[in-house]
Amino acid sequence: MFQHANLVRTLVPLRPAFQAVGLRTTAGYEQIKNQLFPVPIKDGRRSLVPSNELDEIIAARIAGQSEQQIRALVQRLHQQRTAGVAV
Repeated sequence: MFQHANLVRTLVPLRPAFQAVGLRTTAGYEQIKNQLFPVPIKDGRRSLVPSNELDEIIAARIAGQSEQQIRALVQRLHQQRTAGVAV
């Protein structure tokens, strides 16, 4: 179980998540393919992005991080999704 103090997470639909970082849909899918945007979570027919991951991507872009740094961030975020999850 995840234990983070004062952490509120929501799941953001994929297209609004793209809009939050200023991407059009096609560019957003290209960013996912290039590991520069988190892979969405599938919930039935919906594709959702955890809000905490979206916040970290936005902060990295604001900070002017390079593609290499953002790619490493995306990889770390994906690893954190499964850390501590009982199978």
